[in-house]
Amino acid sequence: MSDNPVSHIRIGKHKLVEYEVAKEQCSALGRAGRELQRLLAAYQADEQHGFQQLPQQQHLNQLTEATLALMMTREYLGFQHANLDWIVQEFSLPAEVIARIALPSPKDYLGRNGR
Repeated sequence: MSDNPVSHIRIGKHKLVEYEVAKEQCSALGRAGRELQRLLAAYQADEQHGFQQLPQQQHLNQLTEATLALMMTREYLGFQHANLDWIVQEFSLPAEVIARIALPSPKDYLGRNGR
């Protein structure tokens, strides 16, 4: 007998593939979030000691990359609305990271009236 908890369910093979894909998508999202959390904790700990482990800019670069990775993962999975807002709400990102990622509004790069 299989160790798979859903092996007894008679469904098409494509449903099992969909299940495995969904599992991997959830895992990828979790990994991206945990990596951002890990880097944020390292930044905050090093900040308290005057950035003795890494220069502040290197921490900010790593945090920016991890934030973008989480945003892209979320967007790939369909969470496309207000991604940066959600991440800022869930994680205590330094203002410098947010400023690096924040996209200009259409009027900022298309002209005053958005054209």
